[in-house]
Amino acid sequence: MSAFMIFHSTVRDNDAFSYYSRSVPDTLAPFGGTLLAKGKMEQVFTGEHRHANVGIIRFPDLDKAHEWYASEAYRALIPIRDAAAEMTVISYQEPPVR
Repeated sequence: MSAFMIFHSTVRDNDAFSYYSRSVPDTLAPFGGTLLAKGKMEQVFTGEHRHANVGIIRFPDLDKAHEWYASEAYRALIPIRDAAAEMTVISYQEPPVR
């Protein structure tokens, strides 16, 4: 079952965030990750959502998603990410088909 890493962010430093965003795709291949989407939030229909941006990455399974997040290549980008933006990161596993 596919798994997804979903990133919600509010950017504080556009240049640093741009570097981070350009660097992430190179870290995905060893884990089978594919960037599906990134963009700006347009509207909240229900509830509250505090971040303006979203990014979604698909992986073959949850283990690969978590291995990628813990990888040396991605961990090297985390200080840049944290300096550039406030971010919430979640993992999500596709439910089984019944």
